[in-house]
Amino acid sequence: EQFNLDYSMMKPPKNWEDALNILTDCLPKGEQKFIIYFDEFQWMASGRTVLPALLKTYWDNNWKNKKIQLILCGSVSSYMIGKVIKSKALYGRVRYEINVSFLSLNESLLFFKKEKSFLEIMKYLIVFGGVPKYLADLNPSLSFEENLEKLFFDANSSYINEFEKVFYSQFKEYRTYEKIIKFVALGAENLESISKKIGMKSGGGLKFYLENLERAQFIKGYFSNPQNSKSKIVKYRLIDPFLRFYLEFVQPYKNTILVSKNSKTTMQKILKNKIDIFLGFGFENYCLINAVEIADHLGASDRLISYGPMTIPNKVQIDLIFFRDDLVIHLVEIKFQNKEIDTPIMVDIEKKLVVLKQMFPKYSVVKNLISLSRPTKKLSLSGYFDKILLVEDLILNNK
Repeated sequence: EQFNLDYSMMKPPKNWEDALNILTDCLPKGEQKFIIYFDEFQWMASGRTVLPALLKTYWDNNWKNKKIQLILCGSVSSYMIGKVIKSKALYGRVRYEINVSFLSLNESLLFFKKEKSFLEIMKYLIVFGGVPKYLADLNPSLSFEENLEKLFFDANSSYINEFEKVFYSQFKEYRTYEKIIKFVALGAENLESISKKIGMKSGGGLKFYLENLERAQFIKGYFSNPQNSKSKIVKYRLIDPFLRFYLEFVQPYKNTILVSKNSKTTMQKILKNKIDIFLGFGFENYCLINAVEIADHLGASDRLISYGPMTIPNKVQIDLIFFRDDLVIHLVEIKFQNKEIDTPIMVDIEKKLVVLKQMFPKYSVVKNLISLSRPTKKLSLSGYFDKILLVEDLILNNK
């Protein structure tokens, strides 16, 4: 049930202690269950620990025997982790921790009209991911290119400064986080290489920043071999689709965009000969973000123990690999190209199979292909791939 406070006879609280006293006095009596909800908690606490400490006191002394559910919600992940989840004041009192994630593919599709092609929908998801704010900003009456022009390459667009706004609102030491993100954006990097590049020791400090970035779903750490603990060298990748696009096509050309009088021409010059390559790698990234859903399509989710891209130095690069607890590997090749996929792809896959069988002799390997374009008749009839997923399969099977 909801209850309303009558503020007309109240004196304005001077501090949080006054406010919590008023709240306590107004709470319903008896066995009634109720919820206390603090939204944007980090701003209410002004970045300090006074409010969390007070909540501990009131929880232990004033609300202990009441049927209360206290929900603290915040958008600055570094504060919520350090001052709430890991705080001494609230230690042992957090029952549930919910990290709001990207929308799933199924949820993201609700933003698109039926007349959008599979290719166009996937292009949007590659650039904007499953972030509701970005998907809601899309104009459904415009094409993919027209939306990009309006949102990224118009000098008056609010997206021009989105990168800075994202980090300023998320993190107190945002400059440090920016440095890490920009370096990781250049390619997958491990802890030691990040440490050397930004001049920070690889101990607790850097790990703390990386953990915060991973919790905020900007980056994700993958290790190449789940069967050998000595080889669990984590490599961090920038997975946020929006930031990947922004750092590639907007930030390096920000001054040009701001002084341009023709956003369409500016966009065409910046994207020329680069956008197709970006979409290819972006599709791989989107598949990584949605790897658990893809594992379900491939019949691997029930026994899945680990997944990620795999780089075997001087040998092969595997786009996505799933390890199952029944000693089965799903090797996944990801292609985002307009022309049909033909039999030469088998040569590349065979090279990867040779390496995998050397590394994991006890494992069986299942060969999978995820593709924008259909395979040729010759490749289909060969039966080479155990399962082929097209972009339209991912979209239709999630509706």
